[in-house]
Amino acid sequence: MSSSNCRFYENKYPEVDEVVMVNVQEIAEMGAYVKLLEYDNIEGMVLLSELSRRRIRSIQKLIRVVEPPTQDVLEELKLYISRRLTPQAIKIRADVEVSCFSYEGIDAIKKALKAAEDESTEQMQVKAKLVAAPLYVISTQALDKNHGVQLLEKSIEKITESIEAAGGICKVTMAPKAVTATEDAELQALLERKEAEENESSDEED
Repeated sequence: MSSSNCRFYENKYPEVDEVVMVNVQEIAEMGAYVKLLEYDNIEGMVLLSELSRRRIRSIQKLIRVVEPPTQDVLEELKLYISRRLTPQAIKIRADVEVSCFSYEGIDAIKKALKAAEDESTEQMQVKAKLVAAPLYVISTQALDKNHGVQLLEKSIEKITESIEAAGGICKVTMAPKAVTATEDAELQALLERKEAEENESSDEED
């Protein structure tokens, strides 16, 4: 326990029958010596007769001295708390179907998807991945959900402008939204399965 001073209340001492938090320093024959954590660590004593109305067979089952945490333990706790307090990025995703049957074809699609990825910022990176033609996933990660959704909406606008200029079309099958870890895992599994199928097809052709 830290030895730094800490006072929760203006009164120097607690009132009679007031419940307080203490740190047990030593267990003696008559009772336990403690420090009142909410009252600047002033010392107090709890008589054994006050610990229980029943006969005490083992004092250690009722009260015991707890060794103060080591510096390593404190550092681990600080690191854990810091991680828990760090804002977690939210995965934002949209599904679009992009197709183009004009002369430019696949090049027009690549150009349109590149236009979406060019909307990336320093804080949010836009990624476009093929699921199975003509379906593509547009995604980003953002600390603010609304900002992430707005970014993907703008990215889809860029895709639409680019592909329509080449005579193609862009159809939104799932508007930008925050996805759960389960949905993201399902998508990753689908992408991996598609990649494996493509690799098998390539091996058969070879």
